Amino acid sequence: MASYTPEELAEREKAKEQDVINDLSLKLKRYEKKIEDIYYSKDENGNTMIVFGLPVYQPGKRKIHKAYKVVEEYYLSMYKEENSNDENLTMLNNLIRATERVIELGDKDNKVLEKQLKNVEDPKEIIKILGM
Repeated sequence: MASYTPEELAEREKAKEQDVINDLSLKLKRYEKKIEDIYYSKDENGNTMIVFGLPVYQPGKRKIHKAYKVVEEYYLSMYKEENSNDENLTMLNNLIRATERVIELGDKDNKVLEKQLKNVEDPKEIIKILGM
């Protein structure tokens, strides 16, 4: 059995944490496609419809998607600020939970949530409203 110094053990642990972070990042990329499919209108070829350089939303989906983008930016900015893998892992897990919640909301009637999100720009308030 191999014997490692404390420094080597710490380095191996850090590498494992980085592998988990990389896996979570890949999961987020897959979720991006799901969100696009749920929230954006598609043309006859299955491509996202673009008008004046902006995507066209499915009816009743714009506010939730825009609120999600605020939360996404909030977590990503915190992720970029943090130095430890442990803190980065927490931010990515929070973002994945938020992303999964938005995907879950995509198949529901969200008129009440859309009303609650009107004029809300604070990411913490959005997280609270959307139950992330």
